[in-house]
Amino acid sequence: MVKSLKFKLFAFMSLMVLLFAGVVVLVNTVFLGRYYLFNTREMLREQAQAVDAAMPDVLYMNSRDFEYIERNNSVSLVIYNDDHEVLYATLLKYLSTTEDNWRQHFEEKLDSVLNYDIISTTDDSDTSRYEIQRDKELGTRYVAYRTRLSNGLWLMIRTDLRTADTSAQIANQFMIPLCAILIMVSLVACFLFVRHFTRPIVKMNEITRNMSRFDFSRKVEVQTHDEIGELAQSINILSDNTNRLLTDLQEKNKRLEKEIERERGMEKMRKEFVSNVSHELKTPIAIIQGYAEGLRLNVAADEERRKLYCDIIESESYKMDRLVRQLLELSQLESGQTTLNITQFDLTTMLGSVVERLKSITEDGVTIELVCEGEKPVQADEMRMGQVVTNYVNNAVTHTKGDKLVRVSVAEQPETYRVTVFNTGDHIPEEIMDRLWTSFYRADKARSRENGNYGLGLSIVSGIMKTHGCAYGVRNVEGGVEFWFEIKKATPEPQPAGEEETPAQENQAAKPEQKSKGAKSKQAPPAPDAGKQKK
Repeated sequence: MVKSLKFKLFAFMSLMVLLFAGVVVLVNTVFLGRYYLFNTREMLREQAQAVDAAMPDVLYMNSRDFEYIERNNSVSLVIYNDDHEVLYATLLKYLSTTEDNWRQHFEEKLDSVLNYDIISTTDDSDTSRYEIQRDKELGTRYVAYRTRLSNGLWLMIRTDLRTADTSAQIANQFMIPLCAILIMVSLVACFLFVRHFTRPIVKMNEITRNMSRFDFSRKVEVQTHDEIGELAQSINILSDNTNRLLTDLQEKNKRLEKEIERERGMEKMRKEFVSNVSHELKTPIAIIQGYAEGLRLNVAADEERRKLYCDIIESESYKMDRLVRQLLELSQLESGQTTLNITQFDLTTMLGSVVERLKSITEDGVTIELVCEGEKPVQADEMRMGQVVTNYVNNAVTHTKGDKLVRVSVAEQPETYRVTVFNTGDHIPEEIMDRLWTSFYRADKARSRENGNYGLGLSIVSGIMKTHGCAYGVRNVEGGVEFWFEIKKATPEPQPAGEEETPAQENQAAKPEQKSKGAKSKQAPPAPDAGKQKK
């Protein structure tokens, strides 16, 4: 069983109080009588010296100096000569010498004074000693001091030992209950002191236990400026530093985990990229190799078949060249090596040019329309933005169904224009939306090569938009799918001084957007994680 500091400290202080009280009672019981006897002896010796100093030339029973010494110190005096003839005695000084029988009374009193037994003696010097006497008749004990005076007489000064014994008994009777009361009061005071003393230590223990469980929310209240207060302040500093270091470590671990996950994703993408490139190149290389070998072996017997073989070889070589060029372009965009040629141009004109060009090469049955009127000056790389629109429209034409309608529209926003390419058709499943902007990803599982698409168009769009720092994305809307991107408005040029400003035209109201389902969008500067789809 683990005993707390409070219990140990209280037990120790209680033991010290009890020990102190016991020592006081023991000393008072055992040594108080001896102490009184020692003090009494010293008092008798001092009073003997006072008697010697006050000794008159002629002794008489009513000496006032002797009476003062006797009454103030509760002692009795006996002065006698070498022949043991008593010259002065305290009990005899009140006898009346006028009485006829005073001599008889004197002798009787003297016998009573000198009627004692000597129990023990202790020499003080050659001419003085201490005696313990006992009265033969009454049994009363006395402590006496016998010494020779300076005039040659002898002095015996004594006092009753009952005074010392009574004082010791009274002291013991008083000290025992007093010690009991003091013990109780001391124990209560010890308990209160221990509780007050250990309270901050208990709190510090709780807080450090919480710190071991990585809970740094609680702090120790610093109420004193002693060592305990300094310890509390040190614990608070340790808690703050540990919390800060732990937070930094957790953030670094999170960043490290993200980096590791990113590296794993990059490694997975690299493997997929190599696999996809190998797959895309394997088929045209095999075709070129097969038809070239057929030409070398004269498999084509006539000129028409040889021309067909050459046309197939040329077509597959063109597809390989187109794939390699797209890969190089995508690599430059993703590595940031592409330099943009930022200029100001009219968005409506650029969109019209792209739409008219794509109309001329689009198969019959697909309708491409442009909903954009008026001048819309923008600021971007015109060639790259045209490439974005081209890839969006080509992607829409490839996957349009039903009415086979592809609509390009523009909506004005405070600082940008939003260009939207809508096509009728099936919605994009939610589970594949996050992969649309990935290289070589195509919605058709058969990976058909008939239309010459390699799944790089939207990846190139993503790279171009990130380079421009503009948002882009895709969303499912009623009746089809919309791919969109934003382009920054051109910065107005300062007007020459003195030229009147033309009234600002009201912003064209944006065309109400169609009801959307499963919308996905992107802001170019961050990593494309939401709203990056390719069909």
